[in-house]
Amino acid sequence: MLMACSDTSIIVPDNAQSKGPHVSGTGVVKASPDIIRASIGVQTFNEDAETAVAINNEKVNAIFFVFG
Repeated sequence: MLMACSDTSIIVPDNAQSKGPHVSGTGVVKASPDIIRASIGVQTFNEDAETAVAINNEKVNAIFFVFG
């Protein structure tokens, strides 16, 4: 759950508070995030390129399995 709060205070002299209306408030926003951006890299070093690609593919598939 993502929560955001904002609270702003303004200090004014005592004699200024009696002039006009006084308003104060607090706000809370609760929302579930709907977007996530992630960058994940996989590196495999092997003398044989085809073997390196196969190992990389296994690693990438394991990552996708974890994150669904």
